[in-house]
Amino acid sequence: MTVALTVGQRLAHVRRHTGALWQRLERPARACLLVLIVGLLIRDLGVVGWRAVWQNLPIAPLFYLIFFINYCSLPLFEGLIYNLVWKTGYAIMPVLIRKRVFNEAVIDYSGETVLYAWARTHTRLEPRAIVSTVRDVNVLSAIAGNLATCLILVAVIALQADKLAAADAQLLRRGALFTGGSVLALMAVAALFRKWLLTLPLGQCVAVGALHLLRLGTFLVLQALQWHVAVPAVAWQNWVTFLALQMAISRLPLLPAKDLFFAGLAINLGARMALAPGVVGGLFAAASGLNLVAHAVMYALAHLLARDGKK
Repeated sequence: MTVALTVGQRLAHVRRHTGALWQRLERPARACLLVLIVGLLIRDLGVVGWRAVWQNLPIAPLFYLIFFINYCSLPLFEGLIYNLVWKTGYAIMPVLIRKRVFNEAVIDYSGETVLYAWARTHTRLEPRAIVSTVRDVNVLSAIAGNLATCLILVAVIALQADKLAAADAQLLRRGALFTGGSVLALMAVAALFRKWLLTLPLGQCVAVGALHLLRLGTFLVLQALQWHVAVPAVAWQNWVTFLALQMAISRLPLLPAKDLFFAGLAINLGARMALAPGVVGGLFAAASGLNLVAHAVMYALAHLLARDGKK
């Protein structure tokens, strides 16, 4: 008994020190990684040529309209999801916008803490029920995200098989197998441990999963359309390849500024696909900049709407 207690105390001591060490190192590490990503992107854009990038920035108004619609699609679909499980109505929209900004501009799942704090003061749910519902929605989102990534990787392999180098094709096959295996593993765990892992009723789980899939399908279609409007000369098959890269990056945990990271990789991928580097650089530089501006504007707007809602 004493030995077990001593071991337990030691483990608790290690956890406390590990947590404290992570809190000290996490921000500097993320800052260094962000600086590295921005530096690599600047380097890649410099190789392309800043004048070429500037001259090839998208000028079609429809490009920016589609971007705005696609940006709003995530909080809109999440609003439908949380209204389904919490009956919140439109009041939850401002916090869902802030949640997106935190998750994409700060760190993955930091937005869930913002949502939890909002739910504590705007719903009658117990804290434990709030945590379990948010966890359920995220688990179902992970299943849908991995499934969508697997399907689009398979689509790239099917559409671009004759244009891919052997190493690239092998990498895509491994990615498809990995994401497909992740979907099967998550579904198996959810089925075997549903009473402990998922607290939502089965009907709501199916509805939430379907909404996540619809959200991802909407995002992929609008994203490809946005790129096509900007550079209509590029074949649709090539945009599917870029979508696969974007979806794969979105699955990486704890990576700051994923849109900037994607832009850097997309510029290099475009060069390997024999696409005009200035066109690709201008397109993805504009998309990354737009995303950062949208984060700032939408966060400020959501903050104002939340304040008005309290009056």
